[in-house]
Amino acid sequence: MKRNPFARIVACALAALALSAVAVSPAAAHERREVGNYNFVVGFRVEPAFQNEVNGIDLRVTQKDAAATPVENLQDALEVTVSAGGKSMPTKLRAVFRDPGHYYSDFIPTASGDYTFQIKGRINGQSVDEKFVSGPGRFGAVESVEVLQFPLKTTQPDQLSALLAQSQGLGITGALFGLIGMALGGLALARGRK
Repeated sequence: MKRNPFARIVACALAALALSAVAVSPAAAHERREVGNYNFVVGFRVEPAFQNEVNGIDLRVTQKDAAATPVENLQDALEVTVSAGGKSMPTKLRAVFRDPGHYYSDFIPTASGDYTFQIKGRINGQSVDEKFVSGPGRFGAVESVEVLQFPLKTTQPDQLSALLAQSQGLGITGALFGLIGMALGGLALARGRK
């Protein structure tokens, strides 16, 4: 049976389109912004981002030219601070191997909600001081892992800590009552032998 060459071309084009959609999808939720002479694309490394799962900052920097030339060697030129819930933490950028202009850092978001990535430094003499905040139209906030749990929902770590503290308190109280009971029982036994 002879295959139609046009059908083969259409099949290859559809396969290429599907692969490009998969390749682009992780950065689709990232925020894109012009920063002076450069374009920044910022978001979480893994999106959607979930609480208590390893994640981090994903950053791409290109020049504002027709070729969107990647800007290399920024891992030491830029400082990135992540903030959430009134607390901040500096993170260390690393260059992505064999992907010029692409950088990341690692951290574990331990609370759900919005996060802020502040990027400061200099690129070829140009000062950079930008804040990227998760939210609608930008990049996704951190979600609770409960939405993924099935069939049973497990307790969140902060709830588990509270339950453990309660059970430890009950255990200590129980041990004290046990000791008092043993002491009273010993006294009663000693009096009964007299």
